[in-house]
Amino acid sequence: MSRPTAPGVREALVTALADAGVAELTPIQTGVLPHVLAGSDVLAKAKTGTGKTFAFLMPTVERLLRSDAAALPGGVDPVRALVLSSARELGTQIFSQAEKLTAGLPEGSFTTETIMGGSSITPQRERLDPAIVGNSCDYGGRIDLMIATPGRLIEHINTTAGFAARLAGCEVLILDECDQLLDGGFQQDIEAIVATLPTTRQTLCFSATVPEKMLSVLGLAMRVDHVTVDCVGDAPPSHALIAQTVVVHSLERSLLALYASIRNEMAARPADYKILAFLPTARQAHLRTSSPTHLLPSSPPPHPPLLPILPSSPSFPPCLPASFLLLASFPPFPPFLLPTSPPPLLPSFPPCLLPSVPPCLPSSSPLPSHLNSLLLPSV
Repeated sequence: MSRPTAPGVREALVTALADAGVAELTPIQTGVLPHVLAGSDVLAKAKTGTGKTFAFLMPTVERLLRSDAAALPGGVDPVRALVLSSARELGTQIFSQAEKLTAGLPEGSFTTETIMGGSSITPQRERLDPAIVGNSCDYGGRIDLMIATPGRLIEHINTTAGFAARLAGCEVLILDECDQLLDGGFQQDIEAIVATLPTTRQTLCFSATVPEKMLSVLGLAMRVDHVTVDCVGDAPPSHALIAQTVVVHSLERSLLALYASIRNEMAARPADYKILAFLPTARQAHLRTSSPTHLLPSSPPPHPPLLPILPSSPSFPPCLPASFLLLASFPPFPPFLLPTSPPPLLPSFPPCLLPSVPPCLPSSSPLPSHLNSLLLPSV
């Protein structure tokens, strides 16, 4: 098994990276590593999917393991590193990566906590406040790495006894996908959180873009002499390189339009299509995965069976095939991995949903004209 080269990072973490499938460090990981280990503030520009999560987790965990937590007045247990995430799903992915990275460390030597919205705040308070006893969750003690969404973190700062005092021990603040944090309307929350943290902390900001509105946040959160690691340069944003199409159709043709679009994408990239379709409700996602597989091409190799992704799991299956189709409700939980080879028994379509489509459409046949006519040129 190939192992990455990570100067200054201990063997247990390098082994964990190799076990997670990292054979060599990506440019953003290589670029930020020495600066983070040196304690510098870092502004890192890199696109999504380039290994940004391990880029900030690896050196941060290494730095924290090199020293003991600072003692706080009254023996308060500190929160040593804080990651702000724009969404619960993204925070869940970060937590999963952190668990992989620290799996080989001695038990209890490194603790990770998640504080995110979308769930009851009561169990979180029980884990954060030592004065609360005799309930469903035990107090967790020192927190080496906390992953939080801004809104829920502000709620704890304002309403959970003693929590703000624990943040006085924060040594590292990480703003992940900072542009998305600002797009989500969290600028005031971020400013309030930064004001709570010690000024001696290290700040790492990871973002695909640096829009004008981010400059004020950077000026507040980062030192003037921060280091910039740019792996994007003047390249246009990813969405500018993607063909975008608008489909206008009547309500009763929505299912036809969806599957005409899917079939066209499969035909355009038969070996490596990757399709994520959002539907209004989870019920509709279930319906679409259970009924229309006979409208899809059967030529690709068989894919894994329908796979629900639960909120406690990473956002995607641990191992996706080279080509896949994911149907998800919006917000995107839970997605379902749809097999693109017809199952042995095909469910029947209610006639009202397919007013003019034959009962079975051979995968080798072209789409009927009334499906193709639903697709309009890109605008």
